[in-house]
Amino acid sequence: MNRSSNNIISEIYNRITKVSGNPPTHLHEPKLDKIDKKYLNNCIDSGFISSNGKFIDLFEKKISSYTNSKYSIATVNGTSALHIALRTLNVEKDDEVLLPSFNFIAAANAILYCNAIPHFIDIDEKNLFVDEIKLEKYLSKICKVKKNKTYNK
Repeated sequence: MNRSSNNIISEIYNRITKVSGNPPTHLHEPKLDKIDKKYLNNCIDSGFISSNGKFIDLFEKKISSYTNSKYSIATVNGTSALHIALRTLNVEKDDEVLLPSFNFIAAANAILYCNAIPHFIDIDEKNLFVDEIKLEKYLSKICKVKKNKTYNK
């Protein structure tokens, strides 16, 4: 970072502090107690700190038990989970996936990771779900039905 960037950051920090009376709150500041530190050190010592290891295996088994599922997969984030879900549904290149326009970018990114095409559908402002009337208009504009199958025009 150059000096002017540091000055801008300092100025923003000072203004926030002046308005709030406190330094800015850190949104993701870790709160670790003794047992957390013990487990974290155990992971570091084992060489498995992010995607594999005994704690991940234990977590997946406990989630399977809790949900009464045969299998579970822990993912690093929601985007990865959505990507796996789309792959499980066999979403692939040039498939078209509908999703609400009021959404987080992770959903569209997961679709793009499959080389598929996201279509954003307007929402109903009262309930924030897909607006059925707008969906019907959108589909009638871009699709045609032939022999009980839908095709993009």
